[in-house]
Amino acid sequence: MTYVANVANAIVETVGCGAVLVSGGSGRSASDTDQVVAIRSLLGQARPQSSDLVLGPVEVKGNWQLKLVKGDSIELLLRDPRKRKQVELALQQLFGDMVEDEAPFGMLSTYEAIVFLARHPDVLKKTLFCSRIYWQDEGSPSLIAATCTFLDLCWKGRALKDRLPRDDVPVTSVAGYTVAQLPTSTTRGRVTRPLPFSVKAPTPRPTSGKRKRRATSLEDFQVTSFGSIGYKGTLVASGRHGNLIFGSINGEPVVIKKYELRRRASADALEREFALYTSSEYAALQGQVIPRLIKYGLLPHSGTPFLALSYEGAPLEDTARTPAIVAAATSALDRFHAARLLHGDLSLNNLLVDKDHVILCDFESVQETAPEEDQLLEKKLLLELVAEAEETVR
Repeated sequence: MTYVANVANAIVETVGCGAVLVSGGSGRSASDTDQVVAIRSLLGQARPQSSDLVLGPVEVKGNWQLKLVKGDSIELLLRDPRKRKQVELALQQLFGDMVEDEAPFGMLSTYEAIVFLARHPDVLKKTLFCSRIYWQDEGSPSLIAATCTFLDLCWKGRALKDRLPRDDVPVTSVAGYTVAQLPTSTTRGRVTRPLPFSVKAPTPRPTSGKRKRRATSLEDFQVTSFGSIGYKGTLVASGRHGNLIFGSINGEPVVIKKYELRRRASADALEREFALYTSSEYAALQGQVIPRLIKYGLLPHSGTPFLALSYEGAPLEDTARTPAIVAAATSALDRFHAARLLHGDLSLNNLLVDKDHVILCDFESVQETAPEEDQLLEKKLLLELVAEAEETVR
């Protein structure tokens, strides 16, 4: 689809369209999707919120995640009991992305086809309008022509972003909700009757690994409103398993650490980190050596698990490494090791500095009951990282 995006972007630019289809990396969206339809003029500029430039998130699916064949339509797939679940999951995920980015439009893409979608302009109505499926080898209209039209629609409808604040979208009930399907024209020109169907509320879906343990560790995660965690879409950092977003709970600044379970090993990483924060054995470390766990749950509409952690300052990578700071970092690691823990992924970005206080973070690779020789090697690594950074500064 890179070729389609490049050609469509070049065509619409010539007619003054300010929307562009680009990669979703580099913190371009709070939802952290594969691609985004973005406002061209805001690319590369500093933004107070990650989603400011996003007009439409794009979910790219492989055939094992969303199997489409010619002759399909979203309506027919939702009526097919064998295929419905795949489509429901893809639509629910995309809708969650659109809400998180406060985006009026969205795209579902496979390697062969694209479906274009739009939200209802009334933020209280959780309705998606779907196009037909466009195929890459189609003659007329071509996928490039359809993409150009969609980009133009996104650009002309950009003002709709202001009418879709994420906090105002009703939170999905745990028991699910009913979606009334819109009438759709058939190939013979007649209109089919709306067919209601039930959509189960989103839940974490592990992709691989130890299902029994993971189900137990995630069973207490509940859907939480954006407002209750002060979620505003401002990016702290882009992590391996999902974005980290600024928030606030009861007036206290927090970091909302997301785990995109669609990413490889994210479910295992969440299980390890959540176990560390909820273990009574390591409770004394919170606020002293590691951040405090203030809240955890699932983001509404997408079901993305998150941990809301106390904000503990800037990474050591971006901080002056004074002797006092280096000593504080070493002391924090020593206390962490004294609890028989091994960080497992130590870097200057995983040490947070607030004045002269240093705290460790990011425990996706943490190991319990770690051998002492491994802890000694990790402490040596810390000293080498600090020395290397100081040498680079000189």
